[in-house]
This record gives sequence, structure tokens and C-alpha cells, in this order.
Amino acid sequence: MSGIRGGLRSRFREARSGRRESAGGDARRGLWFFAPRGRRAARLLFSRDIRAMRKRRRKIALVGASVVGFALLTAAGCATFRFTRTSFATDAVLARGLAELHGEHIDRLIGIMGYPGSETSVAGRQLHVWKRVENAVELVPEKICATHPARASGRKGDKRRAPQKTRCWTIKHEKMRTYLCTVTIEIDDGYRVVGHQIEGDEKGCESYAGYFRRPAYESCVRSIESSAFLGLVSEDEFRVKRARCESLR
Repeated sequence: MSGIRGGLRSRFREARSGRRESAGGDARRGLWFFAPRGRRAARLLFSRDIRAMRKRRRKIALVGASVVGFALLTAAGCATFRFTRTSFATDAVLARGLAELHGEHIDRLIGIMGYPGSETSVAGRQLHVWKRVENAVELVPEKICATHPARASGRKGDKRRAPQKTRCWTIKHEKMRTYLCTVTIEIDDGYRVVGHQIEGDEKGCESYAGYFRRPAYESCVRSIESSAFLGLVSEDEFRVKRARCESLR
């Protein structure tokens, strides 16, 4: 604040002594600060300086806070113990759910996903196949460009021509898309699950992955893993809370 006051005093002295005027100017113009118009101009000039100074200070404070916050997050992230984040993507959830059913009877899988669409035998292996086809209409953006030809400038006798102009815009149109998902389960002679295979799109397989999703479990795991990443829990606390999350599955 002392710097602002010092700048205002120097501006006031310059205005009062008439140093802003050129050597050949009217001497009376040195008193421009005391005229009504001069006072308004001086107030405007000084207010601009004060606003600029305050703006620079806010910007410096914001940058400093950002740097300190980033340093704290980085230090916290580096100080935590190592752990593997759990993925809740469609393919990860479906693969994890099917892997947990290995060794279980096929009836348990049928109770979760329903009856398979087909059964087949390949190289002596019994395969049960679940297949889903979904058709969906989506709005797909498409970019269209048009070039306007060169034309005369419009002035009489002027042979110059205006350059070509190209305009582009984006429109959305409906498009039919097909999403596929095929889940193949291998069983042994005792009708127990021994293997699985997943093929298809993420949106097509989301309906199957929904059978294995547990919203409460996913929310619990995300919360404890975020706390561990920020260094808010110790390794022992992480293990205890992670075990509590497993009880929600």
C-alpha cells in the first residue's frame, strides 16, 4: 500500500508543478489538476493504477496458492504407500465377476445371467454362449464445409476480385449403431465353470456387467483408495477399511 501512496504523491507533485507540459506550452496548463476536468482525469488515472495494482496482487496470490496446493498434493501422493487401484470399467467388472465363478456350478451362473442362448462342443469342450445384440440410434456430429467462389469487388471499373471464402459448420444426424457382446463359458464334465471368454463392445457388454456391479462396494472402494492416494490413511487403516468394503460385495 505504501508503494501506491508514493506513486500517487509523485503524480500529484508532477501535476501541480506542470512538468507534464512541454516547454512551449501555456504556463496556466500546469494547473490542469485543479480544474474540474483535470480533477476528473486525475481520479480516472489514479483509479486505473490502483485497479491494476490490485489485479496484479490477486494474480500473484492465486498463482502462489496453486503452486502450494500442487506441492502439497504431490508430496502427499509420494508419501503414501503403494497400492493397485481397482478398475470398475465394463470389461474389468465383467471379467472379474466371471473369474470369481470359476469352480462353481453352471446353475449359479444361470441364476445370475439367465439361460445361455446356445450350447456347443468344440474339440471336446462344452461351451455355453450368451450373446446380445443391441441397436441404438445416436446423434453423430458431421462437419460440412462450403467454398464461396471469387466475385467482383462491386466497384465500378475495379477488376479486382474478392478471395474465396470457406465456411464450415457442424450438424448432427441420426445414425443406427449396433453393439455386440458375446460371453462364452467353458464347463467340465461336472458342469462346473473352468474358463470364460468375452468379445464385444463396451456398451454391448454393459448389460452383462450390470449383473456383477455392486454400487455400495464400488463407492466404498473409490473412497478409501482416494484417501490412500492423498495420504489421509495409513497402510493398516487402508487394509482394515478395504476388508470392510469386501463385505459389501
